[in-house]
Amino acid sequence: MPKRYRIELTSEQRLALERVRDMDPRPYMRERAAAILKVADGQSARRVAQYGLLKRRDKNTVCSWIRQYLDKGLEGLKIQPGRGRKPAFSPQHTDPESAAAELQEIVHRSPRLYGLNRSRWWLDGLRQQVSWLQGRSLPGVYQICRRLRIRYKRGRQYIHSPDPEYNEKMEVLQAIRELVAAEPERFVLLYEDELTYYRRPTVAQGYAVQGSDEPYASQGLGVNRCQRIAASMDVVSGKLFSWQRRRFDRWTLIRYYQALEAAYPEAELIFVAQDNWPVHFHEDVLTALATSKIVLVPLPTYAPWTNPVEKVWRKLYQEVLHLHDFVDRWDELKGEVDRWLNQFADGSTSLLRYVGLCPN
Repeated sequence: MPKRYRIELTSEQRLALERVRDMDPRPYMRERAAAILKVADGQSARRVAQYGLLKRRDKNTVCSWIRQYLDKGLEGLKIQPGRGRKPAFSPQHTDPESAAAELQEIVHRSPRLYGLNRSRWWLDGLRQQVSWLQGRSLPGVYQICRRLRIRYKRGRQYIHSPDPEYNEKMEVLQAIRELVAAEPERFVLLYEDELTYYRRPTVAQGYAVQGSDEPYASQGLGVNRCQRIAASMDVVSGKLFSWQRRRFDRWTLIRYYQALEAAYPEAELIFVAQDNWPVHFHEDVLTALATSKIVLVPLPTYAPWTNPVEKVWRKLYQEVLHLHDFVDRWDELKGEVDRWLNQFADGSTSLLRYVGLCPN
């Protein structure tokens, strides 16, 4: 008769095995601990292998678990590193990292650069381009890509600033920020931007009863009127200086700059960083500011992420303009926007954190 395993477990060993059986996140460890406990309770390894586990096992498999446990304890039950099927890479790639680096370099570029008449990569195109993928089936190429974390993903919109002086402008802005941080009593840096909002609410997500048509963005009746806002944010205090007007032509903008200068009577220079809207740098505007303390600082072209006031507008939409119920109360909507803007008129640390300008 074949030898029957008999295991004597101490109370500590049994408690440790029961903890692994009941709580270990690895299914294979739970299965092995359960098998050893059943054999220790008097069942034969053959019976445990065939009827005592969720999946039928060979008796020799259960016996090997027991031997490994008796030899090394719980560590003997773990699958050791290096076991299992190895990824199939080319001879020049001895590890997944170098193979992934080659594939990532390729998928970052357009297939047209490699002579393939496609706008995006596909499995057969990768197989054609990568020498060590040639000769493999498309499912095989797919599996290798998955191991190397190359996935078939939905694309995202991406904005790239075409400004050839992008780095130079950002370096100037950084130098100004350092100057202002060193002497905030003499110098001020403001980010400025304009926004147009409309009488009709924008459609956005909101909490409502599941299965219903709500939330609603009622469009009301009549013409969809609009209003303009100009706002400047102090990078040190978070103070928001804002105006609402029907429009912002160059003459209105000049008056806004004059009011902005009056708000900082003790400053020697007021740097105003803004985008490249033509009105910002109109000849009449520049002439009016020739003797002013205001110095206009252009941001890179088509680079809205460089202006933190863009996030102020996002916050305004989230808290006031999305799904608003002022659709037929135009004056009340303008008043509500004024109330929201004025809460930051004396400065706000929370607003600085929200837009990414942490206070000094």
